[in-house]
Amino acid sequence: MTSNIVTSNIVIRHWKQIFLVTAIVTFIAAASQRTVLAEETLDLRSARSIDSAPQLEREGNRLKIFLKDDVHASMLLPRIFASLRGGKAVGVESSTELVVQPETDHWVIRWDSTLVTARNIELLFDTPPQLESETDPIGQLGDGRLNLHAYQAKTTGEKLRFEPQAHKNTVGYWVNAKDFATWSIQVERPGKFNVGILQGCGAGQGGSEAVLSVHDGDRPSVQLEFTVEETGHFQNFIWRTIGVIEIPSDGQYTVQLRPKKIKQAALMDVRQIQLVRLP
Repeated sequence: MTSNIVTSNIVIRHWKQIFLVTAIVTFIAAASQRTVLAEETLDLRSARSIDSAPQLEREGNRLKIFLKDDVHASMLLPRIFASLRGGKAVGVESSTELVVQPETDHWVIRWDSTLVTARNIELLFDTPPQLESETDPIGQLGDGRLNLHAYQAKTTGEKLRFEPQAHKNTVGYWVNAKDFATWSIQVERPGKFNVGILQGCGAGQGGSEAVLSVHDGDRPSVQLEFTVEETGHFQNFIWRTIGVIEIPSDGQYTVQLRPKKIKQAALMDVRQIQLVRLP
């Protein structure tokens, strides 16, 4: 009788050990599978408008990206024409920070955790988020002024891009002399305009030469050359008046900003250009 009890206890302990080992192996396998799944990237770069993309939803200044049943650690998003205030992953297992890395024509958004169960991502902007196809030319304000923000710029070239992070909010990475930025404007009250630029330039990087031009169709109708001022840091922005231009008639124009000569490593960062109509 005693022998049977001892044998039974040994069998029970044996099965408990097997169960424990099986549970550990299952947990590790599941964790490994989740880790692999979490390395997959959600690619939404083919979206042509927010309203037509099933995984995107615009709500005021907020953009929601639905992840459905997939587990992801990163996402590729078409470049948004709006300045970014912040973002969060909803439904994560642990506290997770969003890392936004802007490229020339899209954004890479990453989580700092590899094991996440985010159901959606929410990005908050200063203005309603738009894709390029949804943007309109910049119109004049009541006082005749035109505000050309960095987030409204269309960048062309190998490196130049809009950097949406709140501490940047700038057209930056201007290291290639062939790269340029353009803004489309709609002029209803033509005349002379005082041109101001909100620019930053790192220590030892000043002295480059740039050209601001206004194009009527394919030809520049007016050009304004100026020298970039060093400000101590590329995100240490200062307002400068760089001259006066004249737009003689109403209509749609393109404002272009390009380097004439990059003296050191980079031209400058630009957060805003203002065309202030003179009396």
